[in-house]
Amino acid sequence: MKTIFSGVATVVAVLSLAGCADLSGVVDDAGRNGYDKVTCADFKSLAMDVQYAAVSETQGKARVRELVEESAKASDEVIRRGIQDYAAAYTSRNKDRQAAAVSSLMRVCRF
Repeated sequence: MKTIFSGVATVVAVLSLAGCADLSGVVDDAGRNGYDKVTCADFKSLAMDVQYAAVSETQGKARVRELVEESAKASDEVIRRGIQDYAAAYTSRNKDRQAAAVSSLMRVCRF
């Protein structure tokens, strides 16, 4: 029974996210497109996984590469640049620069 509820919750979450993330590239009133939203969601997920050591270095690097590729479609230049900064900090293992990039992106990704 618990598994059914978990599955239903997952489907609802995915559908609600899909409604908020139009991947047509159309820019909304705030100057963002669906790729901005998806990139921010994926960034937040990765940042949490890295913070709590829930991702290996190999997995983290793969996810960072995917994030950079995904962010190229984002309309917000601040998000694209922030993802590139985070990726550079992560791959160089520069914890201070990584923390600064996370802080900056978290301010931008409040939607």
